[in-house]
Amino acid sequence: MRNSQGDRLELAAGRSLARFGTEAGRLTELSFAGRSVIIGPPDPPPGPGSWFWGAFVMAPWTSLIRDARFEFLGTEHRLVADDAGHAVLGLTWKLPWRLDRDRLVCDLTAGWPFGGRVEILPELAPDRLRVRLRVVAGDRAMPAAIGWHPWFARRLPGSEPVRLELPEPVWRQHRDAGQAPTGLWQSVPAGEQWFNDCLRVSGPITLTWPGVGSVTVRCDSPFVTVYSTDPRGVCVEPVTSPAERMDHLLQPGEAVRLTVDLIWTDEEC
Repeated sequence: MRNSQGDRLELAAGRSLARFGTEAGRLTELSFAGRSVIIGPPDPPPGPGSWFWGAFVMAPWTSLIRDARFEFLGTEHRLVADDAGHAVLGLTWKLPWRLDRDRLVCDLTAGWPFGGRVEILPELAPDRLRVRLRVVAGDRAMPAAIGWHPWFARRLPGSEPVRLELPEPVWRQHRDAGQAPTGLWQSVPAGEQWFNDCLRVSGPITLTWPGVGSVTVRCDSPFVTVYSTDPRGVCVEPVTSPAERMDHLLQPGEAVRLTVDLIWTDEEC
């Protein structure tokens, strides 16, 4: 069942529920079999553009643009700096979104010199949320990357703390002393749990809440940013480019796409 009204898109399938809002195009609630797996808004509610709850799109770049400037086709472009002098997590967390039938749409207007738009098309089944994302160029060529930033709960009622299960081998993006990517990749020891890194993986990542169930994050990109050191929760963020890169060169009207599946498995099954 799909219901869109005002500033909210709600999907229901059996006992599972997903709600999206037009603030940041954010997934504000996701529950499988009555279990909420995404961190909800803090109390009191945060201001617009908060990074620390729900799930939001990162586009037209994902991690950061260092020093809030980049060169494209021989021209330097400057962006608004958000954090420590860098432009972080794209623009779509701070631009307005709108509902358009079965999808949410964000026009890349303020803060991006090339135009274009970003779209979210969600589908819900009793055991799966599928989110199709895309960045579409306007009437100018442009660089792009896209990602999704879900905040998973560290615990569910009745569970122990969540554990990450990563497919082997896993590679971590190497950084220099100034934390800038070097272009190299390092192998990750089996069983490692603590990350604030872009990883290159060969398959899906599973978050398991012992005693309750698990969510498997599956996407059609080999790159995933994992942030697991924060006490508020755990982020497993599919992205189309490694950190600090926009690897997709879009001609007018072209798109870069990312499909993400969150698949629920109850421990009793």
